[in-house]
Amino acid sequence: MLPFIFAVSIVNVCPVDKPLECCVTCQAHYFVCKDRSDSLSEELGCLRQKNKCQGECPVDYDDEETAPE
Repeated sequence: MLPFIFAVSIVNVCPVDKPLECCVTCQAHYFVCKDRSDSLSEELGCLRQKNKCQGECPVDYDDEETAPE
């Protein structure tokens, strides 16, 4: 059951145009970072790092209509 919940949470936070594998990696690092943080400011740092990580994920062009020419 836990892997299913984890997968659903990843899908809900992953930008639509980003590959799921990259988002899963970013989210996993975020969970570890958040678990090890001792303060709210450290948790916010983890969240910023996750957002930066997801921003650096390559764009996934599964649909030919959305791919640049």
